[in-house]
Amino acid sequence: MGLFDLLKRRSSSRKVFLIGLDCAAPELAFERWRADLPNLTRLAEQGLWGELRSSTSAITVPAWSSMLSSKDPGVLGIYGFRNRADYSYDKMFVATGK
Repeated sequence: MGLFDLLKRRSSSRKVFLIGLDCAAPELAFERWRADLPNLTRLAEQGLWGELRSSTSAITVPAWSSMLSSKDPGVLGIYGFRNRADYSYDKMFVATGK
């Protein structure tokens, strides 16, 4: 059972607060450094937490975009901050909000 399945079981009057620890190894944040992260520990103890499976490829920009839109990077056309302008490796452009 996944995190979102557990959230569906909760009352619809509850609010969801999702924290993504980009590039943070779960075994460090939730085990090794748990005593050094009191706010994260408190949130985990009072709420619901679990590992989310990333998208393929597990790169920041396409992974977050895919998770929030439920579409894969190929459909979105987002592969990272730098993308190919054509089929060569020479012409690159930086993704912006435009």
